[in-house]
Amino acid sequence: MVDTTTGERQSFGELHEKSVRLANAWLDKGLKKGDRVAILAKNSIDYFVVYFACAHAGFIAQPLNWRLAEEELLRILEDGAPSVLVSAPEFRETVASLKDRIKIDHYLECETDGDGSFSALIKSGTTPTVGSSQNAGDHDPVLILYTGGTTGLSKGALHSHHSLYMGMINQTVAERIVPSDVYMLTG
Repeated sequence: MVDTTTGERQSFGELHEKSVRLANAWLDKGLKKGDRVAILAKNSIDYFVVYFACAHAGFIAQPLNWRLAEEELLRILEDGAPSVLVSAPEFRETVASLKDRIKIDHYLECETDGDGSFSALIKSGTTPTVGSSQNAGDHDPVLILYTGGTTGLSKGALHSHHSLYMGMINQTVAERIVPSDVYMLTG
């Protein structure tokens, strides 16, 4: 895979190793199955590393829409109560302001111009298997997405591994995707 903003290239094997290391590092720091990990960043390889670390260890990824105002982000963070907030350097000021207003146990800054905390944590994690991966099953939650709030405040929609898989199957059928097609299945 290629991160088009940085030009960084990474194989799926490297992505897997990084995500397992990150999952193990968070487990070593006391995170437990069901803990939420918020992400305030644009698309990047590090975003995938966080997402797959959550999936491996039974954590729940809580992506934050970087286009939201600080007050909206604060409300979603209060609602989701994440144990970790991973952010890109471009949101440093927003995160600094949020730190004064909400308690989150661990803050990490990812990507190439970050403070190094994300890379250091990954390096501290062990491989090749995730400590609690046997506990993360098809029907365990893996992702909490917040709605657009068209009828009021946004609400968290919790998805399991199975519901995400079935969503991809439904999209494949609806779009009539066949094995010879090349298609980006964004979910």
